[in-house]
Parts: sequence; structure tokens; C-alpha cells
Amino acid sequence: MSSSNDKLLLITTRFINGGNPEYSLIDIATGKRTKIKLPILSRQFVYMSPDGKGIYYLGSASEKNEEDGRGVYYYDFTSKI
Repeated sequence: MSSSNDKLLLITTRFINGGNPEYSLIDIATGKRTKIKLPILSRQFVYMSPDGKGIYYLGSASEKNEEDGRGVYYYDFTSKI
């Protein structure tokens, strides 16, 4: 879980050490939960940016190969980059 002023980022998996994570944004004021598809592989160290416009994460830039491009990244919700 990570939050900005008005949003909460929630990451869930079916299994503790396996399975694909699901990402959701929750509007704190209304409680509305929206599942989002992110092109990343990360189950830990995912943080919402202070302005709520993206996330910082430790992981991989590729869904196909977890070791490909492993590092720290910023993902922008608007540009999807």
C-alpha cells in the first residue's frame, strides 16, 4: 500500500510468494476502487508519487523477463510510460 493526498495504491496477490500482482487505485474521498494494468513486475517497494500522478518502484521494465532491466523506475499514469 502507498498513498498520495487523495489516492491509495493497493497491490494484492493470491499467494504470498507467487502469482501475478494486481494493482488498484482507490479514491480516498469516495472509496471507489479501480483496478489498473501496469507493465511492471513488482510486489514490494512500490510508492505513489507525492502528486499522485505515478509510482516509483523497484522491479523490472519487462513483464516477460524479471531480470531484464531490473532497477528503480517511475511510471506515469497519464503517459503510460
